[in-house]
Amino acid sequence: MKIKAKCTLCGAEYWKTNGKSKYCSDACKKAGRKATLSQWRNDNKDYQTEWRKAHPDYVAEWAREHKNYDRDRSRKIRGSKEYHRKCVMCGKEFDTWIPHKHTCSDECEFSRRSKRIPPEQVVDTDITVKALYERDNGICYLCGKPCDFNDIDKERNAVGRNYPSIDHIFPVVRGGKHAWNNVKLAHVGCNASKRDKVV
Repeated sequence: MKIKAKCTLCGAEYWKTNGKSKYCSDACKKAGRKATLSQWRNDNKDYQTEWRKAHPDYVAEWAREHKNYDRDRSRKIRGSKEYHRKCVMCGKEFDTWIPHKHTCSDECEFSRRSKRIPPEQVVDTDITVKALYERDNGICYLCGKPCDFNDIDKERNAVGRNYPSIDHIFPVVRGGKHAWNNVKLAHVGCNASKRDKVV
């Protein structure tokens, strides 16, 4: 049964099928809930402080009862099997609860991720994006447009499609060398679209 009602936020008339409905649209519903929450926070600024004063032993007591909370939670999510492995970077043996972990520390993990190019294929170790940017005058060789170091999305903590990158003319996965005569400047987006093709 439809009932004609008035939106409590904007005042517009609408037909409601739910007796508890107070808003005419999802936008009004979101804005109304936000306003209600903001009003509650203004009216109860000292709520957390007063609650802690009324329950002084709660935090310490909870910590004693749940001292292994993070460990137990991660085991519940990832499973209770413990893995004994050898670090792929330094060779040190270690135990872990994470199935896909193959390095013993953050330093070894960083080294593993930064060494995507096999050592035997590295010819010139002084290749950097900035040096390549100066050599190629900041122009992407795939589309012919300029690259931009300022194309960064700070909210997502990521670079945009126009950010400069190093592209291997003959891809490394096909045996190409990491050398000055095999690298050119390219946009991140163009480089991603090219993938492992030979242009």
